[in-house]
Amino acid sequence: MRTIGLDLSIKQPSEAIVAGHDGSFIGSSFKVDETAAGLQALMERACEGMPDDESLRVIMEPTANAWLPIAIYMSHREVVCHLVQSEKAADLRKFYRKHAKSDRIDTRVLVKIPFVDEEGLNSLYLPTAEEQALRRLCRQREKLVSQATAIKNRLHDLDRLAGWDKVLGSAFGNAFSEAARSFRRDFYDPWQVRELSVAGLKEYLVKLTGEEDCQSTAEKLYRASLAIIELYSPPEEDTSPHLDFEMLCFEAQIKQEHLDKLEELQEKVKSQIQRISQGSRSVELARSLMGIGETGGPVLASYVGDPHRFNQNTFRGWHGMIPGSKQSSSKDQKGVSMTKAGPNLVKKFAYLCADIARQWDPQIGRIYWDQMVNKGKHHTQAVCACATHLLDRLLAVLKEDRLYELRDCAGNPITNAEGRKIIQEKYQVPKAVRRSRRARNP
Repeated sequence: MRTIGLDLSIKQPSEAIVAGHDGSFIGSSFKVDETAAGLQALMERACEGMPDDESLRVIMEPTANAWLPIAIYMSHREVVCHLVQSEKAADLRKFYRKHAKSDRIDTRVLVKIPFVDEEGLNSLYLPTAEEQALRRLCRQREKLVSQATAIKNRLHDLDRLAGWDKVLGSAFGNAFSEAARSFRRDFYDPWQVRELSVAGLKEYLVKLTGEEDCQSTAEKLYRASLAIIELYSPPEEDTSPHLDFEMLCFEAQIKQEHLDKLEELQEKVKSQIQRISQGSRSVELARSLMGIGETGGPVLASYVGDPHRFNQNTFRGWHGMIPGSKQSSSKDQKGVSMTKAGPNLVKKFAYLCADIARQWDPQIGRIYWDQMVNKGKHHTQAVCACATHLLDRLLAVLKEDRLYELRDCAGNPITNAEGRKIIQEKYQVPKAVRRSRRARNP
């Protein structure tokens, strides 16, 4: 088998080198244009003088998305592609050339990886168009949620600075309800609230919420405005020399407009995810598992892709929700942290879904209880153990193409309510145990 080491570049042509079946270089490195014509020229050059019984493979790093068009092109021509971890390539480069780095060295290092670590080299799996779209949409939704959360935290800080933090949530039920957002936009300045008076404020709230009984809320907001004015105004003055509430109101309005836009985009992305997921059998199978709901199903199903490319060991190594190993001679260290090798989104939703599943699925609930009570783990460690088992079940239902059936610890089919009752009766972690696991020095 001949090997092409391809060091991808974003702005410039990539660098490539060809090695024979014994790892010896065939010629020097050369530039490659990432077009169909350029890749065809690469294949022709790599195949010069190649016997009929030899095949071709390409070794690349996952540089941005530059690897995907090349992998698609090569797969259509039955050329095996491999993506290697950037950390592994960097470590090998330091071994060969500790004090030097160049595209030429990088290509030579990539070619050597199959001969150094052939067992750790896996063929690249190309997801289907549906899986690729779901992955990208789920990542986009996650970014939008993170950005919206950051803005909400900033608005909480502004509310605390302006003195409204303790009253907005209690007055409107939620600091980010439509009524609270309208009040933040119109009456963030406490002097405006004082000028409006309780009667005017009540009239405003009736129009805003559609409820007639707004007297107590109006009084609460009015008293809060007086307290804010008293806090920020010097004695015998009616102004705030050190805090410009007008500009504070402007900043809050900008943040809220940004938040509204992000939430609008979230709904658009969510609708696209739902549209693609409707006809997906793998998403349906994933959602049948207790704990994996509407949000987690598309994430986990799209990232797993073809389940038959895994067995249980390779699947656990792929998602990374397992402890690492540290063994030397006759010693085997315990309590090693997780490998965290897999996609971050898979690990996040596996954890969140497992935290729900342990409260409804008796088999998962027993694992959580055993980790907490018998093995001395704290909550996060116990949920991670549940997540590993939940992902094992996900792989099983995807491979067998069979919806998951909730069962008790004896294997008998049960309803959701029965599962919840079993956990509450048998697998509730005592408060004293939970408290001791939280303490740093119990």
